[in-house]
Amino acid sequence: MTPPLKCFYLRKIKTDVIDIYGHFVFMYLRSSSRELRDTPP
Repeated sequence: MTPPLKCFYLRKIKTDVIDIYGHFVFMYLRSSSRELRDTPP
């Protein structure tokens, strides 16, 4: 495996993990904010 290809795969995996992590954080924040908004004060 050539170094550039290895760097490319590492970068792709890192961006994929960041995308998945960001998606889960976004969903968690959205659901938690919705629960806070739905509960009466």
